[in-house]
Amino acid sequence: MRDSILILGAAGFIGRHLTQALLDSGHRVMVATRRPETLAHLSAEALNLVTPDDFRAALAKAHTVIHTASSSTPGSSSGQPLKELQNLTPTLTLLEALHQQPSIRLIYISSGGTLYTNHDRTPATEKSRIWPRSYHGAGKIAAESFIEAWCSQQAGSATVIRPSNVYGPGQELRVGFGVIPNGFAKLKRGEAMEIWGDGSATRDYLYIDDFVELCLRILSEPAKSGFEIFNASSGTGTSLNQLLQQMELVAGTALKRVYHPPRSLDAEHVVIDAMHAAQRLGWAATTPLQKGLEQTWNWLKPRLP
Repeated sequence: MRDSILILGAAGFIGRHLTQALLDSGHRVMVATRRPETLAHLSAEALNLVTPDDFRAALAKAHTVIHTASSSTPGSSSGQPLKELQNLTPTLTLLEALHQQPSIRLIYISSGGTLYTNHDRTPATEKSRIWPRSYHGAGKIAAESFIEAWCSQQAGSATVIRPSNVYGPGQELRVGFGVIPNGFAKLKRGEAMEIWGDGSATRDYLYIDDFVELCLRILSEPAKSGFEIFNASSGTGTSLNQLLQQMELVAGTALKRVYHPPRSLDAEHVVIDAMHAAQRLGWAATTPLQKGLEQTWNWLKPRLP
């Protein structure tokens, strides 16, 4: 019986929040992750999916797949494009399995922050030119293209979500990824934060609960054949210097900073327009940055050494 949702990358930041939200909503959930021990407390079936046959067995019980898995960051694959195969291979394996079960709905968590660049300072819509600066971003575009091709060939139902910088409680510290948890960790430890550029680079920060709410709204819609993209963002640009100042206010201490020349893989300005999600689904981010930072700090502070 196809009564479950299969989540790929369920042990990741987004995957964990989404898995919990789906379980809380009464959904049956299967999870695929390289770290099943991190999800042992959840009432979800844990799977190890490697081959197309592995996927086919899991898909026989699923009506929806939510693909949140990613093993790289823009910085980790810099100068090493082959690393992106670690992301693409599971995606292509999934699509091969889906060829025999095309009625299953696919939701793919892509990226907005690594695909868009606002050269004219206009917020990027789903129809804006995609302009990857990193191999990580290029890998996301490749995955989207393969998914769209599957959708065309099999009359499948696929939704791509391109989020801006998602943050919030539960986001683990990863070197070179997640400016908010890393910045708070530097504040707590009295260490200097390394900044590439002068700190004027603008980004859009989206609180995790708002992102999960968008996913739930997409799932509540009846699946239909076709390929659709939704941006997910707060719609507000914040410079890195402004972000760090707000974090200092939340933590009540100053952050040491070391500035370096900018990197070619970093865009100067990325703000994303999520009007399509507002018009189609009635969704909009509701968590102010200050409140989101406070909740993140309250969760992270006691867990930092």
